Amino acid sequence: MLIRCSARGQVKTTLKIVVGCCLVLAFAFLSSPLQASAHTTTRTLTATSSPTLQVDVGFEGSFKRGYWTPVFVGVSNGDSDFAGTLSVSTFSGPLHLTTIAILSPWSFQQPVELPKGAKKQYTIYAPYFLGNFSPTGVVADLRDARGKLVATQTSTSSYEVKPDDLFIGLLADVDANFDPLRSVSLPNQSGSPTTSTLDATTMPTQASALENFDVIVLDDFNSSRLSHAQIAALRTWVNQGGVLIEVGGQNWQRTLGALPPEILPVVVNGTHILPAGTHLLPTVGPVIQTAGQSALSDTLKDPVIASTARLRQQNGFFNSETLLSSGTTPLIVRSQQGQGVICYLAFDPSSTPLLNWQNTGALWKAVLLHAMGDTFMLSNAVPTSSSGPGQILTRGGVISMIAPAMLWGPWILAFLLISYLLILGPLRYYIVRRLKRPRWGWPLILSSIVVFSPLAYGLAFYQRGAALTDNSVSLIQIDQGGSTAHVTTYMGIYVPGQGDYSLHIPGESLAQPIDNQFLDNKSLVLAGDDLSASVQAAVGGTDMKLPDLGPWTFHPLVFEQDRQLQGNLVSHLSLRSGHVVGTVSNTLNTSLSDVYILLTHTIVSVGDLAAGETRQVDFPLYTTSSHPATSLADQIAANGGLTTRNTHAITSRGMIYLTGGKVPNPNLVDMPDPLLVASAPATLIGWANQPAVSGVDEVTINGNHPSGQHENFLHMPLNIDISGSGNIPPGIIGSHLVDIQSYDAQAILPGIYTMNTGSLTFAFSMPTGSNQQVKGLTVTVPDLLASAAGPSTNVSHLGTSLYNWQTGAWDTISLHKNSFTTGNVGAYIDHSGRVLLQVSNQNSAMGKLFFGTPLVATT
Repeated sequence: MLIRCSARGQVKTTLKIVVGCCLVLAFAFLSSPLQASAHTTTRTLTATSSPTLQVDVGFEGSFKRGYWTPVFVGVSNGDSDFAGTLSVSTFSGPLHLTTIAILSPWSFQQPVELPKGAKKQYTIYAPYFLGNFSPTGVVADLRDARGKLVATQTSTSSYEVKPDDLFIGLLADVDANFDPLRSVSLPNQSGSPTTSTLDATTMPTQASALENFDVIVLDDFNSSRLSHAQIAALRTWVNQGGVLIEVGGQNWQRTLGALPPEILPVVVNGTHILPAGTHLLPTVGPVIQTAGQSALSDTLKDPVIASTARLRQQNGFFNSETLLSSGTTPLIVRSQQGQGVICYLAFDPSSTPLLNWQNTGALWKAVLLHAMGDTFMLSNAVPTSSSGPGQILTRGGVISMIAPAMLWGPWILAFLLISYLLILGPLRYYIVRRLKRPRWGWPLILSSIVVFSPLAYGLAFYQRGAALTDNSVSLIQIDQGGSTAHVTTYMGIYVPGQGDYSLHIPGESLAQPIDNQFLDNKSLVLAGDDLSASVQAAVGGTDMKLPDLGPWTFHPLVFEQDRQLQGNLVSHLSLRSGHVVGTVSNTLNTSLSDVYILLTHTIVSVGDLAAGETRQVDFPLYTTSSHPATSLADQIAANGGLTTRNTHAITSRGMIYLTGGKVPNPNLVDMPDPLLVASAPATLIGWANQPAVSGVDEVTINGNHPSGQHENFLHMPLNIDISGSGNIPPGIIGSHLVDIQSYDAQAILPGIYTMNTGSLTFAFSMPTGSNQQVKGLTVTVPDLLASAAGPSTNVSHLGTSLYNWQTGAWDTISLHKNSFTTGNVGAYIDHSGRVLLQVSNQNSAMGKLFFGTPLVATT
């Protein structure tokens, strides 16, 4: 009997050990990291002297915080051939010292191969960002093929350009003199513009890196030295909101001859001599004459060599206007392309005789104000905030779109474990003791092992393969013309097990993780600590390595690319009798869903558009909104039964301006809608059904294509031909600020200005010959204080004037219900279609003005 009891006890002990081992193995298998094996051939470095590094940060030492910043690393090799990896990381520490206090967990790398004694400069782009800390420099590390550190060098940054200050890139000959440009005084700037000289070796090949610059000047530069990728980046950068100033003159062929027509608004055909006394300043600008000021002299005593050209007639440009001409030859041209501006100058301000002219600075100032006047309305005293990587803070909700849905695997495993313990514990106790079935105890244990172990192992194996998810949303911003695009992809990776993960992104891109400070509360719960990452430019793409990720964690990242599309989107729209008519053609290699054409007050559903399909459109143009103070996105969402919210903010080139936004009657103004491409008459949006259009389908993780959802949103400016229409409603012809004669004028909300003293001048660009075609001109200036719903009804101190082209003077006009109509169109519309409107404060003692963006209409 004792022997039987002893044997039974040994069996119980053995079974408990077996059960425990099964549980441990099952859950260890679930949480163990995914392993990837690789064989690397290494070569021992045997050099008597190690390589040395020389590090320079930024464009000639200047940089903008939060942007992709170039790090130029010169590597001088020693006595042996070298192969390894060069990496750079930002750090924080005491100012003007190379002490590293906090090192970024992200490194950006490039492979290095150098023969003995060789020297080479490498360019690595890294975001100048360090979470909640202020970066003070960059450290570069050189490691051999075995990962051994052979050289390191730190470099502190030299000059930070403030977010609201002008940063100008110069593609110019070394002899070009831009001192007058550097000395220009502009409104709401903390100092003079910062300039940096570029060449074919330092010019970026991606638009994301060019976003550092507000303006790029192309002057007396051999543009044929630029690569196709650099030209494409320049074009995309303009469409994203950059300002490109192209200078002709005596060397126009060298500078402009190699440029594609997509970024050259004129056709240049030679040169001629401008005689002494030719007007060289635009009609409105610093030359403007106001009370107490005398006009600047806009003529030169010497002749000037200028290039001859004509405006290019093509659909890619709209709102083109000639700011200055000599006879029929345009001398200064402003053309809108996408969200950006291209200015053409027929003469060269950086060479004699203009270089020695006392008003060359006024010329540069006038060109800058005409190109980007609204930019200078953002006060440098207003707090600013970075919009985050890929402008993520201005695209609210995108993180929630890529966050994973509820994963049932861990819950099912927990249910199996609880069920297993219940069977071994309470249920077994109840059967053996209460029901007095002692012989059923061991069969229950054995059957539980047989049933639950395969279930646990099988589910764990399935989850490890299926739970690795990769969701993405790609914003495809198509350039004017419809064949190239800037693609920003927000990707969320949800990993099932702890381990190392490697992401491969085909094509040239700039990729980075998204710091936890930019995540919402829901995503922050899923994410672990800020992860370490190494990003390396590889053959055919970019590799991002994410080491030691925790199990069941969410990791968002963003990457940006410039892509040449397979096919294009083409529209031919015109305004006819209050209707927009024409066609929209899709020759992309994907069908489109939920296509809309958007205007200020109009939403038109085009529906689905198959690949190769051309759709006829004909829809009325509304002059007022049926949903005032509601964004177009909210209106589309409301039509689909979704909840909406109304939010407005001023954003400009990667920054958010916290103005406070307190104005009277803001609903009286049609604020620029976030879905509309700035300055474009119309905008097309839609969803691409095939991920190939953004290239996200080619992304791999650990060599595989994980499961997930991929959305591709298209966003493209459209042109509307209004040349044949006499009746043009307000909102079709956009206005832009061309002169600021005020020390306190500000943009306080999108499309809303405030001013106490001085004046602002706005320009409208209508089709050439409008002064002969239209019969009536109506200008509207929404006065937010004197409106019918305002606090001081019918009391206005807003003064308005129209420029009379026939007399060369300003005519004061009186607004009735915020509008003024005249039949004397020949006086106020010049031969090129320009209309100039000046707004001033007639009585500053009554306080500030609050008014909306002026509008123009014709009949």
